[in-house]
Amino acid sequence: MTTSFLSRMPGSARPTGAVARSRRGGVWHDPDASGTGVPSAALDRLKGLAARSPAVARVQLLQRLADQSARALPGKGVVQRAPVKVSGGVFKDDQYEPYKDGSTTVGLGGAAAAATSVGASMGKLSFTPSPDLDAQEVHLVQIVRERRGAAPVDPGERQGNLGFGERQVPKGDHAGWGIDAETHAPASLGLFRIGEARKGHPEAYDKLVDDLYHKRRSDQPAVPLTSRDPRYAQQRLSAATPAYAPSSPPTTGHTGYAAVRAGGETVVTKQTAKGFEKVKLQDAHGAPLLKWVPPAAVLRDQPAAPIASNLLGMEFEVTALATGGAMNDKYLGSVSWGWTRAVGGREAKLLPLSLVSMGDPSAAFAAAAEHWNALTVEGAPLMPLPVPDHTD
Repeated sequence: MTTSFLSRMPGSARPTGAVARSRRGGVWHDPDASGTGVPSAALDRLKGLAARSPAVARVQLLQRLADQSARALPGKGVVQRAPVKVSGGVFKDDQYEPYKDGSTTVGLGGAAAAATSVGASMGKLSFTPSPDLDAQEVHLVQIVRERRGAAPVDPGERQGNLGFGERQVPKGDHAGWGIDAETHAPASLGLFRIGEARKGHPEAYDKLVDDLYHKRRSDQPAVPLTSRDPRYAQQRLSAATPAYAPSSPPTTGHTGYAAVRAGGETVVTKQTAKGFEKVKLQDAHGAPLLKWVPPAAVLRDQPAAPIASNLLGMEFEVTALATGGAMNDKYLGSVSWGWTRAVGGREAKLLPLSLVSMGDPSAAFAAAAEHWNALTVEGAPLMPLPVPDHTD
């Protein structure tokens, strides 16, 4: 999250007066000025489609299609790869394409604005856990490293991901890598983020929103602590807060969620001595393994930077982490993705989604996790991550 994207957090609606902004780009900017919840490139394609459909009012068609993910209308530069299978499940990227903010239009006849930022847009990176995985939750954890040029940083550039400098490994072979999990957010936005993430959990929602509200109205810092959890999009201040895993995940307006066993019993077809039979899956103690709800853990990200900045690319590694059950605190495999560009370049070259590890993530991830675990924020440690063993 060095220069990372702070999209609208869990919850499908934009809060009144709030601006959905990118936290994965050197400055804060609005990736969805249209207000439709559809990425700008997809909005352009929808606008053109509407113009060619005289039988349906153009505005009505736009509204009807706005709820569809842009993955249904892949644009130029979209990377579509085969799913990446690892030990505990399958990674899959949907609508992975260069990030562009210059095609946002105002109304159906609006003119495109000049692009000011460059980067990547990961519309949806999902991890579908294996049905027989003996775990209760699966979360995604991401690390990031920037690649910067020699030119000085623009003094007007505001780092989008607050506190990333502290989370970066300071030296050694893996210097610069850091856990992509923001601990603080501006007060008004922080209130919305943490509240929306806790919808569906009334007790946690009331307490956390109340705490943050009073902090915001007191003489406390304007950028309050909103999360101690390193797992993507969780926004948890303590381990007592339930995981964010909506049963009906919104298609827009959030940066991700976990997969939790909360459905009915998992039944699969297996070949036995009697032939193919339906079998109810069980954990190591003989208890039923419930269905994953939602069926996959998801990450959404839009890492971008001002074209004029010296940021020339970003590398990411994403791993799936199991909690609960026999696989508690076990990593299930990891993949990499990212973007790069030439100095002053207005076009990003995407790094394809690629296998890093079938199980434990890389040594760079281990270094970033170890550094995270040693941090103290506002007088207390952060929630720790398991550190993979790379001593061999």
